[in-house]
This record gives sequence, structure tokens and C-alpha cells, in this order.
Amino acid sequence: MTLTVHKPVLLKEVIESMNLKEGDIVFDGTLGGGGYSEEILKRISEKGILIGTDLDSNALKKVEERLKKYKNQKYFFQKNYAQIDEILEELKIENLNSATLDLGISSDQLEEIQRGISFKNLDNPLDMNLTDKEELKKLTAEEILNEWSEESIADIIFYYGDERAARKIAKAIVEQRKEKKFQKVGDLVELLEKEIGHFYKNKKIHPATKTFQALRITVNDELGNLKIALKKIIKFLKSGGRFSVVTFHSLEDKIVKEIFREFEKEGVLKRVNKKVIKPSDKELRENPRARSAKLRVVEKI
Repeated sequence: MTLTVHKPVLLKEVIESMNLKEGDIVFDGTLGGGGYSEEILKRISEKGILIGTDLDSNALKKVEERLKKYKNQKYFFQKNYAQIDEILEELKIENLNSATLDLGISSDQLEEIQRGISFKNLDNPLDMNLTDKEELKKLTAEEILNEWSEESIADIIFYYGDERAARKIAKAIVEQRKEKKFQKVGDLVELLEKEIGHFYKNKKIHPATKTFQALRITVNDELGNLKIALKKIIKFLKSGGRFSVVTFHSLEDKIVKEIFREFEKEGVLKRVNKKVIKPSDKELRENPRARSAKLRVVEKI
């Protein structure tokens, strides 16, 4: 599992799978750079409605600017996509014709967010929240590193980062914080390079990659929010409505697959693609970071 920087992945496949029509009400829960949303707006015409969420205010500003030429009704919220029920209640909208989630982290977010999500900006604080809205923050990476038990730190690094040296890292973190608290990205990167740098000498990823991913997933409760969002979005889909989800690592994909299968067994959903859809060779040549992307699509019965 690696931290994903990407352009809109599987754009053509996602848009085609959504079976969009004029006048549709569509939810894009992961606006990012607005790549999916722009194509959605073209297909639902001025009669359609787009509802979008993103946790970062800068992303929302950029999307609003990019999409302002489209005359559709557009509603953008700085909220988690798991809050879809609150959003629809506020808009007095009962159902959705279609929905999409792209669970990757955009290149803009990694480059511009100064909250320690990227391990390249050593002076950034160890925050790791995808949101810049204080009331949406519940936890920081600094709190985890300085306050959590060695066992808990090891568990998240192992399960969410797939890092084999998780116990070694957790032990070193607990030892170091006795002398000096973790405050900046560089504090953690230095420790990781020292403790496990030799394991990564001939590998393509940095020794901090997996640990930073694990911390980010934990801070933002990404997997918990995904489970909540999937179930809520399925509930709000109209009969015949499509829901497409692009995942980038095995934990996300397992959750999506299991929840879709659960609703399929109950007769609520049917799979649109029997086999998972992956990027074409052409897309992989143009965007190698898309290699781990998987698209699953379901339709409400």
C-alpha cells in the first residue's frame, strides 16, 4: 500500500459507468481537482444538480473556479462524504440518481497542504488532517505519536501501513518521546530513516511512506468514514441509480467489496461490472501511479 498521487484515474470508465442523464442529481463525494465533476456536469445538462464534498477549503475554491462556467445548480460543502444525510436534508433533496467516490489523495493536496501529510516538508507540523477546518478535526498525528501506547502505534502502522517493521518503529517512537516530543515532520522522518532506512535501500519507496499513510488513515478515520458513507449513499440512491467507487489499496477495496456484496445478497444492489475494472495499459503509461486503482460499480434495484 502506498500513498497515492494521481490525476483523475479511470475517468472515462467512471463517467460511462454512472449512466448519467439530463436532469440527474449526482453526488461527487471526493471533489479533489474536479476532474470527475466537470465531466458529470457536461452530461447532466443545466437541468441537473451536482452536490460535492471535500475536506480541504483550497480544493473547494479551485473546484468552484474551474466549474463556474457551467450553469447547473452546484452545491459544494466542506464536509466529510459520510455526512451525506445532513447535506441532503439541508438541500431538501431526498434521493440521488448517481454517486461517485475516488479514494485517492490528489497531487495538489500532497503538494499544498502544510499539515504534515507529505513527509517531504520537514518543517510542517505533525497534524495530518485532510481538513483545515478546526471543528472537523478530532485527532492529530502528534497526539498519536506522543500519547498512544506502543502496542496501539504498532497496530496501526502494521494494519494501515502494511509495514513489517511496525513493532520496531513503535518501540523507537516510545523511546524517543521520553527525551523529546514529536512536533514536526522531520522529527518522525529522521527516526524512520535511522531505524528502517536500510530495509528500503533498494526499494522504490521512502522508508516513511507506509508509516505516514497509516497515521493519515488513522487521523482522518478514513476506513470508518468509508463504511458509513457507502451505506448511506446506497440508501439515498434511486432505483436504477449507479454508484462507482475507485479504491487504491487493499483495505479500502475490501470494505467496498464486502459492503456491496452484503447489499447484493439482500437484493438491494446488483453489480454492474462482474470483474473489477483496472486502468488500461495506455493510462498506466501516462500515469504510472494509477497502477493500484480498482473501480467497482453497482446499481440500486
